[in-house]
Amino acid sequence: MVTNSAQVTQSQAQPVLGMSRPVSQVKTLVVIDTGIEASHFLAVAVEGQTTGQTAVALIHPDQDGVEQLIAVLNHHKAATAVHLL
Repeated sequence: MVTNSAQVTQSQAQPVLGMSRPVSQVKTLVVIDTGIEASHFLAVAVEGQTTGQTAVALIHPDQDGVEQLIAVLNHHKAATAVHLL
């Protein structure tokens, strides 16, 4: 699993990348379902292509996806774009 020393967990959501940035700087969220093949590699690839205003969050298929998404959105209230994969 991809982790970050500044990992944040709210509710059932587990945003793991892009968390070293202040939440107010995050304008774009990329939310990836870990049920898809190679989701962690995809998360690392997306994080590597970002401009510093993007956070990547992983959604776990064994937990309520809507609750996880709500937690991520509540954590990143300044985000103006959300991409679901």
